[in-house]
Amino acid sequence: MVTKATRFQNRRTSTPGKVFTSTELLEAELGVNTADRKLYSKDAAGTVFQVAGQGGRNPGDYLQFENFDGAGLQGVAIKDGGRLWVKKDNAAVNDFADVWITRDIKTTTPGLGTAGQVSSTMRIDHAIRKPIDSFEWAFVVNMLYQPDAGAAARAGEHCAVYPRVEKRGDGRVWCVCSEYRDFTSNPTTGSVNMEVGCGATGPDPNNQRIGIHLVIGSANDTAGTNIVSDGIAIFAQPGYAQSKRHIRLQGQAGVGVDMRELDTVYSDIGVAMATNQFIKWSDTQSTPWRGSIGFSGINKTMALGGVPVNQGLVTEDRRLTLEINGVRYDINCGLSTTSP
Repeated sequence: MVTKATRFQNRRTSTPGKVFTSTELLEAELGVNTADRKLYSKDAAGTVFQVAGQGGRNPGDYLQFENFDGAGLQGVAIKDGGRLWVKKDNAAVNDFADVWITRDIKTTTPGLGTAGQVSSTMRIDHAIRKPIDSFEWAFVVNMLYQPDAGAAARAGEHCAVYPRVEKRGDGRVWCVCSEYRDFTSNPTTGSVNMEVGCGATGPDPNNQRIGIHLVIGSANDTAGTNIVSDGIAIFAQPGYAQSKRHIRLQGQAGVGVDMRELDTVYSDIGVAMATNQFIKWSDTQSTPWRGSIGFSGINKTMALGGVPVNQGLVTEDRRLTLEINGVRYDINCGLSTTSP
């Protein structure tokens, strides 16, 4: 005699929007809405609740990891291309509804770069839809360094965000890549690709505060003659984008460029310029250029621009004034008889 396995079906409905009532379900019985793909049950108090499905309750109500011991186990497993949705803090604001974390390994998915060239281990997407007049960050890391009252000062150094990349093979590697794309042809409001903010309270008599610290060393932290080609390289692609000013100092910037610590033993160069490039100056940012100095590749001489020369007038009006150690020297600027 062959015994067939007993088959059973959960309570079910195919009516869209149908929610089981307390009289339709027993305690802990499951009811499935096949049209909405939602699963319901009933607790001991007789309340029907949704267990899973589209638009279900928060995963934290059912899936928790207190005292979870990893030991090679996975807390939450998501297939490639799947998304882990993040609950918004303020239920009254729908601006942060489209926030998700996913693993993107498909090279055909557009992202921070050209389509077909993107592969990210962890990707966080944030779609901003609601127009609000405030700052918005897609990813925020806050670190509060506040020692206990009366505790001795710590000698350690603290880093809020510390990305590290080890390059052990010949290949192109970017340690930190920040990319911003402006698709607005005529922007009316400014945008910042990267901002490093440094807030300070009180003076700095010991010169300890540093806004941006660029440390160049060897890979093995050993002394030697290892060379880094460019400390800071600013590139504007010809024909696509132009950089009007590479570095702009505003407000009380102190010394604009300080190169006093260059090693003169090796004849380090403070400023290197190509032929026919000039150093210019003006009264303020809005005024036109008042003067310039450079090297003329045509005449193979130093070239001065913006020096006032009144042709045809008295000699005193056609001079170059130099002031050395408080002493003024006037140099007559006669016209050259040869073409430049």
